[in-house]
Amino acid sequence: MNFYHQYKWVLFGAALSATLLISIISRKYYQIKKVTTPFLLTRLDSVIHLSSIQLKFNNDNIYLLTSELTKKFYQDRGMEAVWIDDGHLIPQLDSLIKAISWAENEGLDSTEYFFSEIKNLQKNLINIKWQRSDNEKLVVLDILATDTYLKYADHLHSGRINPTKFDTNWVPYLDRVDAAELLSKSLEQNKIESSLKNLLPKHDQYIKLRQQLWFYQSISREGGWEAVPLDEAVKNLSSGVSDSMIFIIKKHLAQIGQIDKKDINDTFDEALSRSLRRYQYKNGLVVNGKLDKITTRHLNVPVEKILKKISLNMERYKWIPENLGEKYIAVNIPAFELNVFEKYNCKVMDMKVIVGRDSTPTAIFSDTMDNMIFSPEWNVPLSIAKKELLPLLKSNPDKIEEQGILVYENWGVKAKKISLYDINWEEVKPLDFKYRLVALASRFNPLGLVMFNFPNSRHIYLHDTPYDYLFSYPNRALSHGCIRVQYPVHLAQFILETDPTWNRNKILENMDQYKPKKIKIPGKKIPIHLMYETAWVDENNKLIFRDDIYRHDRNQINGIEKSKRKLVESKMIVGVGTISLKENKKLN
Repeated sequence: MNFYHQYKWVLFGAALSATLLISIISRKYYQIKKVTTPFLLTRLDSVIHLSSIQLKFNNDNIYLLTSELTKKFYQDRGMEAVWIDDGHLIPQLDSLIKAISWAENEGLDSTEYFFSEIKNLQKNLINIKWQRSDNEKLVVLDILATDTYLKYADHLHSGRINPTKFDTNWVPYLDRVDAAELLSKSLEQNKIESSLKNLLPKHDQYIKLRQQLWFYQSISREGGWEAVPLDEAVKNLSSGVSDSMIFIIKKHLAQIGQIDKKDINDTFDEALSRSLRRYQYKNGLVVNGKLDKITTRHLNVPVEKILKKISLNMERYKWIPENLGEKYIAVNIPAFELNVFEKYNCKVMDMKVIVGRDSTPTAIFSDTMDNMIFSPEWNVPLSIAKKELLPLLKSNPDKIEEQGILVYENWGVKAKKISLYDINWEEVKPLDFKYRLVALASRFNPLGLVMFNFPNSRHIYLHDTPYDYLFSYPNRALSHGCIRVQYPVHLAQFILETDPTWNRNKILENMDQYKPKKIKIPGKKIPIHLMYETAWVDENNKLIFRDDIYRHDRNQINGIEKSKRKLVESKMIVGVGTISLKENKKLN
């Protein structure tokens, strides 16, 4: 009792203080709710109904990334705020900020997605004395966060650009995500970050390239590597020579895991020669262990360019089907290589290929192979007939006859066959060329003895070739666009393996006929993917590079750079700004 009487007034005072504090806090939240909710509805409504949105905050112009989609999203939810509830920022905003923070890990740029703006606004709006101007900041924050999610989701799933805009020969498989529906569901389920992560490609190569991206990002953070003067390197550095530049080269090779750190010195020794051979192999160069001019040029490529190359090749996995097939064929055009995969992406076959030259590039797309033609005939495309065969018809028609090429009067179904000697080819001009030339089935036929069909509008297919010696060339961009395969019999065996009657002898027999024989592929159609990989990770977990033979890398990287929004220096955390709204129909 004595204790109670002694401290009863202290306890009463504490209770009273707590009650007053709760009252003050409650009144503060109530006031925020009372002011914010109608204000947000009115302000959002006035913003969203503009034809295009431009926010001006503290004299900084802010252009939305997905203006139309953002507007529709708010309209569909009755102009309700997305990231604010009862005057408070909801926890899902933290999840969004966290998701944007790992953009660089996926080869993207967090500055494209209002990362600093959203973080600074959130920081400015937490634990401060509330003012009416802060409600305006809430409007900006809510719109920027929504806009960011919608654009970020699209970039994670479908990439930052559409490659067809830079080259119509690139036909991506774009399975667009409904970002607005995804945002609504992820808000309800409290799965903002995981909903974005689930949009990333699941391909093994994407995951392996991402690991290599992180590795080269760590090198970049350390300052990259020092370039070597090209002339000096080529002229003076050879086996047995000691030079300070050799130390620089060995240090670079050690950074990328091509030589042991204990072998770093200034002498051109066997360790360096072995390292150079490994480096030359992974870059598709002549493997000679020498520090020649082309090897030095590759060594001098800045790490920043390598990072862009890796991230671009990661991006390309967003342009192909998520499911490549239980078994499938993949042609890597810059590598001049065909690979066959079976269950669990296990490579069971590879071979060299010849692809389109720079002037007649092979198209990039995915399709399914459904038939083969043994002992095929070849209807010579008009463009090839005019440009390549007409001069030969004028100078040496006997050569055309020796190749087993017939001439038809036109391309009609009932066109008559005519003798090539009945035409005065000297008078035939390319513009007047109307004849159909057909190469009969033979060992001299440019299609070889078998062709593999996947009907498409670009008339691209795989086929044999009578010119096997071309497979020894390091640069095999030599065709008119179709793909010549090194081992057609092996490929035919793989394609026909579900039918046991098609053994090797039967395949060879059908390849040596005088008339074409078309057969349907037994079982399921086989997916085929014509790809353009200039960076990938091989079976030994080594990063491999190839040259950009069609300049797709250059054009697409430039396109990505141009697509980035114009950044402005953010001043949102300074003072108490105001919002002005401006209609700008030219945006987006």
